[in-house]
Amino acid sequence: MGVNRYFIPSRRRFGSMGQYNMFHLCTRRGTSYTPILGWLVKLFGQDDLWERYHYSGDVEIPEKVKEMAFKHINRITEKGDVNTMGVIRKNWGQRTMERFRWEPSDTYMGAEFQEGIIIWHIATELFLSRFNRVNDQNDAEPTMQAIKALSNYMMFLLVARPDMLPGLAQNRLYQRSWKFLYEEIWPKVIDDPTYDHPCWIIRTMFKELFSLQRDEPNSDSWRPQGEKLASKLLEVWRNYVNEEEGVILKPEASRVIYAVSLADKLKEDSQLLLEMWIDFLVYAANRCSRESHAKKLNDGGELTTVLWLLTEHIYQLRSNK
Repeated sequence: MGVNRYFIPSRRRFGSMGQYNMFHLCTRRGTSYTPILGWLVKLFGQDDLWERYHYSGDVEIPEKVKEMAFKHINRITEKGDVNTMGVIRKNWGQRTMERFRWEPSDTYMGAEFQEGIIIWHIATELFLSRFNRVNDQNDAEPTMQAIKALSNYMMFLLVARPDMLPGLAQNRLYQRSWKFLYEEIWPKVIDDPTYDHPCWIIRTMFKELFSLQRDEPNSDSWRPQGEKLASKLLEVWRNYVNEEEGVILKPEASRVIYAVSLADKLKEDSQLLLEMWIDFLVYAANRCSRESHAKKLNDGGELTTVLWLLTEHIYQLRSNK
């Protein structure tokens, strides 16, 4: 308990949201020096704990997220999508899929809420990689920032705060998915003759070895490698599928392959992607246990806890009219 409290601080600066990115973990894990502190933690068999701490970070809550979350909460309370107990009636993402005329599918949404987060997180990274290559980012910067922050936040909750999410924990599924990316796809990036390996100098090495700073997922320094990982996945994913029989050849690749299919269906529909993440966010806030929300209030609160209180308030106002 003491080690956990030290490495995963429960308090965060006001107005920020936690961040964790699967592609960031895969690309940095193999190319950065592990600080001496990390070696000591791993010596005691706390590898997962170290990675949750070292590769996580936080970011200011984008204005677009605040605006869209408020609109979504207003919409669901106004349309009667909340029952008499104040609980959202429809499953995660269902309302957004209906609005955009998508057929609900377990392949895209997952059988459990956390499975859905994993699929949409990977699909988001593929979407952002493709968008960055073919578009002028300035025109859509607030939307892209919001999408990235939400995707990373929901993954942060899944990895570091699973008690703040509804449904069954999916840590094993998460581990299988990122390890497939790291062990199967990332080596293909490194082995590619066109890949430009990072050049380390002695000063950089010592800085990383003795650093107490976390390796922030919102840093732009790893993005080129992340985009190469995304490109390689899009290039080789068919190697893991028997398309004739419609079978995925490696079970650990399943959610990654679902995400590739989802990213292809999304194409460049940033508005649907943004609204889907808002849907996930508000659903998580509403369906999280009250006990978990109460505990987080003592520690300064999560964004989902603030949204839960906001939803309850708006629902009560509408009910009393």
